[in-house]
Amino acid sequence: MSTSEPTDGESEADAETAAFIKDSSKRTAVLERLVAGPASAADVADRDAPSIEGVRGVSGTLGVSDTQSTAEELRDRGLVELLVDGDTRVYSLTAKGERILFTLTWDEQ
Repeated sequence: MSTSEPTDGESEADAETAAFIKDSSKRTAVLERLVAGPASAADVADRDAPSIEGVRGVSGTLGVSDTQSTAEELRDRGLVELLVDGDTRVYSLTAKGERILFTLTWDEQ
């Protein structure tokens, strides 16, 4: 088996994480918006929602405090990482976050 293929346990965990993301349009929106690249909570909040087939997050502007708390929640699950640029907290999508977003897209098709 190749190391890039998920084990049954990883697939189950990814399915559970995907369900966790789908339960909140804010979680989905933050992940979607981080596809464009690392950004501060304010920048993520102001970004337009990308057009990702099958994935539906919040369209329009998110609140900065909601974005920051949601990003921290996603960070706790390993979907987002925190980068620090001086005094600015910058969030970035992890490989796991990308995989889960792909899983959401794939499941909707």
